[in-house]
Amino acid sequence: MVASIATRRIDRRNLLRVGGGGLAALALLKTPGLGGSTASAASATAAPAAAGVAPGPLAWVWRFKEDGSPEAIRSLLAEHGVGVLLKVFDGTSWMARYDQSSPMPMRGPESVRAAADFFESAGVPFHAWCVVNGHDPITEARMASQVLDAGARTITFDLELPEGTNYWQAGPAEARILGEEMRRLQPNAYLSVAPDARPWQVESLPMAEFAAFCNDICPQTYWHIFDTPANHRLLARHGFPVGPDGVTPELILDATMASLGRHGKPVRPIGQGNSNAGWWQRFADHANRLGMSNLSTWRFGNTAADVWPVLSSTNSALQVSAPVPEPEPEPVVVAEPEPVAITEQPAAPVAEVQPAAGTQSSSITPPLGENASQGDLKETLSARTTSTGKKDWQEKLAEILKNHKPFGIGGGK
Repeated sequence: MVASIATRRIDRRNLLRVGGGGLAALALLKTPGLGGSTASAASATAAPAAAGVAPGPLAWVWRFKEDGSPEAIRSLLAEHGVGVLLKVFDGTSWMARYDQSSPMPMRGPESVRAAADFFESAGVPFHAWCVVNGHDPITEARMASQVLDAGARTITFDLELPEGTNYWQAGPAEARILGEEMRRLQPNAYLSVAPDARPWQVESLPMAEFAAFCNDICPQTYWHIFDTPANHRLLARHGFPVGPDGVTPELILDATMASLGRHGKPVRPIGQGNSNAGWWQRFADHANRLGMSNLSTWRFGNTAADVWPVLSSTNSALQVSAPVPEPEPEPVVVAEPEPVAITEQPAAPVAEVQPAAGTQSSSITPPLGENASQGDLKETLSARTTSTGKKDWQEKLAEILKNHKPFGIGGGK
């Protein structure tokens, strides 16, 4: 594929050659603030995780001569509770071929085991990554299986469009073969795929085939690297117009979710290490809003010092939601009934009095009481009225009203 200088793809290899100066200056020009979390994370457990367990936050390591000594890397990662993601092979060649002066060269499974023991002994979870090119997918799958057997908790497949003889050189059929052999050898292993997050890159990769056998997707979401006029045009063409702030963490994460969310796998983005805590906090916050945690940084050797606390804070195991308080019940206002004026003390209950000669009979229907039924609604009280006064009638009415509970205060319906 021919590309001009303006549209030439900037990948992680080119980032290594750009160095910290140019991109760091760009980052400072667009810095939204140098704040961020400074809380230290708990150190990672030293015991290897069970098969099939997703990793926490990770730092990618390419070559020790570029990223730092094994001791320095282990010490800093242990301090922040971040795991290491070490490159072990490229195609069908172990990394020792490309990193001959390494203090810890990867020459095969025994070298991987030594590296795993070295990092895990200090509480740094050991994970591995590789570049696959598809020329010999069976051998690539078997090498990845050996890495897992040698102590790597997970393995990540770096999947990118070809640049000369680098990166993926094959098609969907080879991707299926790689996946089938991988799952035959490691049915319970935790596998990840790391594509370039830009939509037009994803469209040209065998993502469906890799997503079919991988547990999650770790897209490369580099906001400063992708902030070029060519990328602006292509992002807009894919429905993500770039605003005056350029390519931001929020924009590239939204584009990532649109292009990779359809595969139904968890997404753990890779952030740009040579940025700063202000950008990273935005990156982490928006990733969290999209349901993404356990982020990683490319790469250890150029990750800014103030980024590490932000990265470690994305550990889902340390994110405990505060309990939501129960809402206070609305107060219920009940109107008190009007008091009944009684001029005399109520007398003891008396038997029903039959009307005597020369008297009149009156009927009174009292309100419904607490235990009354519909059949009790028409209860009738007969009372005597004499020519000398109304005492008998008043005494019986007062006795009924003394124990009566009006409607709405414990009364029946």
